[in-house]
Amino acid sequence: MEFNQSFPDKTAIVFGEHTWSYQVLGDTINKIAASLIQQGLQIGDRIALHLPNCPELIFCYYACFKIGAIAVPVNPLLMAPEIAYILNHSQAKICISHIDSFAEVQLIREQFAQIPTYFLVGDDATFLGVRPFSDLCRIQADQIKWPVLDDSAVAAILYTSGTTGRPKGVTHTHQSLTQMATYHAQQINLSHTDICGVALYLTHIGGFAMQMLPVLSAGATLVIIPRPDPALVLQTLQRGRVTYFIGMPVLFNALVNLPNSGDRLEALRICLGGGDTVPAVLQQRFTERFGPDIIEICGMTEVVPYTANTPQERRLGTIGKAAQGMRLRLADGQGREVSPGEVGEILVKSDALTVGYWNNPEATTQAFTEGWLRTGDLAWRDEDGYYWFVSRKKDIIVRGGANVSPLEVEGVIYQHPAVREVAVIGRPHVTWGEAAHAFVSLKEGFPITKSELQAFVSQKLAAYKVPESISFLPELPKGSTGKVHRQTLRDWSQDSFGNVQTVA
Repeated sequence: MEFNQSFPDKTAIVFGEHTWSYQVLGDTINKIAASLIQQGLQIGDRIALHLPNCPELIFCYYACFKIGAIAVPVNPLLMAPEIAYILNHSQAKICISHIDSFAEVQLIREQFAQIPTYFLVGDDATFLGVRPFSDLCRIQADQIKWPVLDDSAVAAILYTSGTTGRPKGVTHTHQSLTQMATYHAQQINLSHTDICGVALYLTHIGGFAMQMLPVLSAGATLVIIPRPDPALVLQTLQRGRVTYFIGMPVLFNALVNLPNSGDRLEALRICLGGGDTVPAVLQQRFTERFGPDIIEICGMTEVVPYTANTPQERRLGTIGKAAQGMRLRLADGQGREVSPGEVGEILVKSDALTVGYWNNPEATTQAFTEGWLRTGDLAWRDEDGYYWFVSRKKDIIVRGGANVSPLEVEGVIYQHPAVREVAVIGRPHVTWGEAAHAFVSLKEGFPITKSELQAFVSQKLAAYKVPESISFLPELPKGSTGKVHRQTLRDWSQDSFGNVQTVA
């Protein structure tokens, strides 16, 4: 993976008041890469990048690519046991961290004798045996002989959120990342004139492979938003004249609920929504408030995106058609292809796919069928080739033999003006096996009862789809990627709702 070198004086990265040109970016990457070689890093060694959204994370990614080391991004929101698992499973040789999150690493350092050196972005005075990140930027790289790399070599291991068990290390090669970035750039007509605002975590596939990689490959400008704070995001989009942005439903929902100052996002030519389903009513509210449409896409750490709407070909409520470079098919439980209008699991084939899971051949075998990746996403395809997302395979609620899509129920509940956020899960039921249970966060000053909300839903959905129980929360729990954490909701539901207030 390489960045564009055609525009040396052009601004490559913006972070707060600081900027880096492509020339300075290249020089900095070369210094870090040379330092890593001096540290004894070789092709195939893993380097843990435990960093928030900051320029140093980008420098380190490309330094790893330069020397053939394998980048292992670690979400800075993870706790010590989660970090320990990733460091152990990947057998990282070096860990580069940040002062704001290093305390969690400090708790587990003694477990990792194979990591002799920790580098820290920020003040490191309180940590014994930790070197400042600036030490990696001192060596002049003029005389370094860079290794010759194979495109099929592993470039990065991205660990999944692990909501259904231990995280899996999704393994991408230089080729799969290059193809993913190239296809996406073609899909959105990305050019060197674009300005991309990245609020998604750069340690996850969306910010990494759909923003950082294609933007820097195109010679465009990447504006790093350090945290997904709604007011900060909106301010950055407006002042930075951002033309390209990706958000998650949680962020879009927060943006439309900010106090309305009347500001529009006139420069924003393409705004993508993914990571979770973007309800149609939320898309409509965003467009009314800010101007641009939210263009919905769908993907996963293994490949992103595999479906996409575009400004030219968009159908509201769908996740789009097969994305650039993707072959799709819908299969039933026996692997047989289903007809248009019938629900099946989405299978993907592409040269941008993951090559499997790090040190987990069993999971790799289970994920692939004759070269087709089983996504676990259920959808149906209309006659025009648009895919309509139904649910994650594991999220479908089976009530008395009838399938209930949480997405469909959530979409209706979102239409009520009092609702700020909603998530629907299946709850064990004595009679029906499972029944829908809704967790709802209300807008301030909009009181509503369980029975009133059920009555609203019953006007739009069949009786068996109406939630039989509803819990009101101040806010829905979120995972490290910013998605609503459904496993936490399931745990609460099975534990007499824990501390959740159930409204009768």
